[in-house]
Amino acid sequence: MLVQSIQSNTNFKANPIFLSPALSQGMKNLKNKMEAETVIVRSKDFNQVIRVRGLEIQDKAVFKNGKYLAKKDKNNKMVPYGENTSMLEFNGVRIIARDDGSVIEHKKPLFKSWTNILEQAENFIQFALNNYNNESCIKRIVQKKETLTPFGKKQAEQVLNIFDKLNPWS
Repeated sequence: MLVQSIQSNTNFKANPIFLSPALSQGMKNLKNKMEAETVIVRSKDFNQVIRVRGLEIQDKAVFKNGKYLAKKDKNNKMVPYGENTSMLEFNGVRIIARDDGSVIEHKKPLFKSWTNILEQAENFIQFALNNYNNESCIKRIVQKKETLTPFGKKQAEQVLNIFDKLNPWS
């Protein structure tokens, strides 16, 4: 019986996946629209920042800015994906890609072809760009962050001191 050896230069890694230029540009444009909608309110007592972190597209797909996404590394610490990334999830498919179109991570059903997936992704992104201000189709996922200014902190401490004086059992 003749046995042949496996060549040592055999590479079992898959080729990297790239998005189409239209899809990567659409994801970048959608992310830029979301970032342009950031509201910063500054007052004497507090500062408030409202950011759009993601979008729900027709209750079928979710698009998120990669700036707010993180994954666990080997040491079980959270590592952010970075500013130039975004994520699209729909029908059991998850694509996390950079702005240049290279796919960082993906999850897809075994029997779904990449052409079909990328076509659906492009349709969702284009729909979101066209209907961005239509609240019946696009729901925004927002993050609100409020911080006290030094003056606001002093005022809060004064109010707490007054309550402490009024109620000695607190």
